Amino acid sequence: MYRHLFLAALFLTASLAAQFNGGTYNNFFNLGDYESLDLVPGKKMDAESKAVEDLFGKVLGTQKTNEETIVSVSSYAGKNGQVWKITKVAEGEYVLFNDTYKLAIGIEGSSKNENAKAVPEAYQKDLNSQIFFIERDTINYRFGFYLISKNSGLVLEVDKNSKEIKQKKMTYGNPYQVWAMGLRKKIKNVSTGEYIVPDLSKAILPGAEIHLTKDSKSIYTNWEFINHPAVSGIYFMMNSISKKFLTVQKNETGGAAVDQEIIQWNYDRNGLIIFQFGTVENSSNNYNVFIYPEKNNSFTIDKNKLLIAPLNASDEKQQWQLENGSFTLF
Repeated sequence: MYRHLFLAALFLTASLAAQFNGGTYNNFFNLGDYESLDLVPGKKMDAESKAVEDLFGKVLGTQKTNEETIVSVSSYAGKNGQVWKITKVAEGEYVLFNDTYKLAIGIEGSSKNENAKAVPEAYQKDLNSQIFFIERDTINYRFGFYLISKNSGLVLEVDKNSKEIKQKKMTYGNPYQVWAMGLRKKIKNVSTGEYIVPDLSKAILPGAEIHLTKDSKSIYTNWEFINHPAVSGIYFMMNSISKKFLTVQKNETGGAAVDQEIIQWNYDRNGLIIFQFGTVENSSNNYNVFIYPEKNNSFTIDKNKLLIAPLNASDEKQQWQLENGSFTLF
């Protein structure tokens, strides 16, 4: 009756049942300061640097006109340098590729040493310093993962002072080593045209009920659709501003509590916080939202509140559309 997968053209991910096979993300972020992976094009050189290049670069045949392009982290801005394609090149092996600038992330000089920097490079097939394993963090952040260099066995870590990314020995629990694959989206109800937000009077607090608003420009309408680190097509949904997770309350047997209000809550690895989507028959832009792995209940609305209810796929109150998220200063 409905297909349990996001449209490939929208999310570029594999089927819900598949192992993680890669995808394209516009907010690939680090859990240290929740800043986004960013490829920063080189700026034009200042006059002094250009004079040095003109003097020595011509002689040595190494003349540059711009500063080096760098890999860094910065606040989310939805720009091209923050769109990353995670490409599976072999079982469990991935390349991080910026499609706009046609560059992959590698390690400077293919170094195996600690503190070597992550740098943008032209992609080279089978170059181990451009290949990374994705290892889920099973201790603190099950929605996050470590990027482990195939070449060195070290993980990518954000230097919180310089914003550079360096390879380091893994230290479990260090959020500056943990990453999440995100798509920033807004979720609009088909029947009312309203967007889901935490109760704006408690918007940054755990336990805030999920309400609806007509104000599409509210910063709280932005949600991070965080792809599960091990499975394509199932998602955690974190509010972009409060950093709280969309959470379905449990009934006495641990399943989804039908007719109960949905809330935002601190990350809880044992909570009902993983979701999947089904496109509505004859309406490829409309979705039902399910609790993973349940498919018998769906998001609905009652007045200004978001609830979980028995699935009625044709009910427009249970149908949702997804829009691109917006830039915020947070």
